[in-house]
Amino acid sequence: GNPSELVPHPFPKKMGPRKERTNWIVPRVELPRGKSRNPSFLFAAVLLSLGFLTLMVSFFRPVIRKAVKSFQNDNFLNLTFREVGSIAASPYGMFYIHFFLQMGIFAFLVVRLFLGDAFNNVLFLLFCTTGVLAVYMQKHLLLGLVGWIFPVGKEVAKYQFTITIFNLLLGLLLLPLNLFIAWGPPELAQALIYFAFGLIGLFYLIQSFRGLKIGGKFLATAQFHFLAYLCAVEIAPLVVLLKLILLQTSGR
Repeated sequence: GNPSELVPHPFPKKMGPRKERTNWIVPRVELPRGKSRNPSFLFAAVLLSLGFLTLMVSFFRPVIRKAVKSFQNDNFLNLTFREVGSIAASPYGMFYIHFFLQMGIFAFLVVRLFLGDAFNNVLFLLFCTTGVLAVYMQKHLLLGLVGWIFPVGKEVAKYQFTITIFNLLLGLLLLPLNLFIAWGPPELAQALIYFAFGLIGLFYLIQSFRGLKIGGKFLATAQFHFLAYLCAVEIAPLVVLLKLILLQTSGR
C-alpha cells in the first residue's frame, strides 16, 4: 500500500516482424463444386435456349436478316439503328438474351472439358450465365454513363447497338458449336472450343474496329478519355474475371 515502494519493471520482449495481412482486391467466390446428381440439366438448358430461339425466329425472322446486313454494311447498320430506337424494348434485345444463354453454356463447357467434373453442376451453369450477363451489363451501364456525362450520347448509343448486333449473330453461331462440344467426341469438342475462341476473338476485333470508326473523330482531342474507357470498360472486367478464375484454380 506504500506508493513510494519500488516495483521491478519487466524488460520489454523482443518483437518480431509484423505480419501483414493480404487483402485481395477481388474476393474469392466459393463456386459450387462437384458433379450434379441429375446429368440431364445441361440438355434441359440447351433445349430451353433452343426453344427460346425458335420462338423468337418465328415471330421476328426479319431481325436476323437485318442483323446480318448490319454486320456486313456499316451504312445499313446506321439505317437499322435509326429505326430501332431503344434496344431493350426491341426484338434485338430479346435476341441478346439468347446470346447470354449460349455464352454461359459455352463457358460452362470450357470449364467442364479442362477441369472434368470439378464444377459439373447446374449451379455452376447458372453462375456462368449470370457472370456473362453481369460483365456485359456492366459494360453497357458504363457506356451509358459516358454518354450521359460527355457530349457523345449519340455515338455511344450507336456503339451499344453495334455490340448488340455482333453478339446477336455470335449467339446464333455458338448454338451448333455448343451442341457438338457438349455431346461430340472429346477430340472434336476440344478442336471446336479453340475454333470458338478464334471466332469470338474475330468478332471482338471487328466490333472494336467499328467502334473506332464511330468514335474516331474524338481520338485526336480526347486521348485520355479514350484510355480511361479502355481501362474501365474493356480491360477491367476481363482482369476481374481472370482473377476470379485464378483464385478458384490455385486453391488460395
